[in-house]
Amino acid sequence: MTKTAHRTALLRRTEVQRRAAEMGFNTESIRLVITVFYNKVRQHQVLGPLFHASVADWGEHLAKMERFWRGVLLNSGEYSGKPVQIHAGLPTLEPDHFPIWLALFSQTLSEVSPNPDFTAHMMRRAENIAVSLVRGLGGTGNGAASTEVTS
Repeated sequence: MTKTAHRTALLRRTEVQRRAAEMGFNTESIRLVITVFYNKVRQHQVLGPLFHASVADWGEHLAKMERFWRGVLLNSGEYSGKPVQIHAGLPTLEPDHFPIWLALFSQTLSEVSPNPDFTAHMMRRAENIAVSLVRGLGGTGNGAASTEVTS
């Protein structure tokens, strides 16, 4: 990477982090969302069994999800993984599970979000992630998985 490209990347990261901080994103707020959300997932009648079958160590999974979301929201650069490939390799995961996932995510944000900008931004990112994962499962990523949430 050239010095100019490196400087540009650093400036972009700084700006992303500044805007994220203005919306209330930080390590603690992300940890709270992840903790509350996955407590809901683990107790959910449909998603719970799917996650319990594929997550061997919940502490490790939660830490990984925090790194992932810090990367998404804070441009931290600390997550390296292949979420689409990982999810595509789960035999019982279906595109129809994502509206449920999004509904629980939305419910979580309504409970713990510090402000409407935080909620809107994180929910948009969750919807984009759901679309990518649905496409990775062979779905279109359109319609229910990207916009409609159900409980």
